[in-house]
Amino acid sequence: MNLIYTITSSVIIPHGITDLTHCKKQNLIYLLLTYILSFIFVITVSYINQYFHIVTFLISSLIHFKDDFIYLNYSNIISFLLSSLIIIIPIFMTIFDLLYFAEIFILSYMIILHVPLHYKKVSIKRIDIITIVLLSIIMGLYIPSILIYIENNNLNSFECKSLISLVLGHTIWNKYK
Repeated sequence: MNLIYTITSSVIIPHGITDLTHCKKQNLIYLLLTYILSFIFVITVSYINQYFHIVTFLISSLIHFKDDFIYLNYSNIISFLLSSLIIIIPIFMTIFDLLYFAEIFILSYMIILHVPLHYKKVSIKRIDIITIVLLSIIMGLYIPSILIYIENNNLNSFECKSLISLVLGHTIWNKYK
């Protein structure tokens, strides 16, 4: 199994569960609605343009990463520029057939900065740790094969669109909650 996909599945993807574990009961319907509408949006735009869901993923990631730098007290402009670099550098690496290095670059950013900052921003609680560990184990076993399928076969697959819709929902929820 690919180590990059295992780390992605068991470290990066589970950080989104805090959206649910930190959601107040009165906001649960809004959380679910955010994720459902994100899914509908991603599926719809992919019918309009075959790869627009990828653009949605990149823009969503840029917005989400910008908040990391704002949290670290950088100005809006610097935060935007830094988050743009986090997106643009792997794109250029991929264009020059350096996919492995692009994956390592984004994985390093996610593990070193984004995920720890997310846990700090949401003030992770002891009960969250149990949920995150269980989810990490489950996703670490199941999701790598989906990521391999997406990379090797089809960026237009239902699985790819579903993961992108989760990223979009997570971004929207954390931006406007």
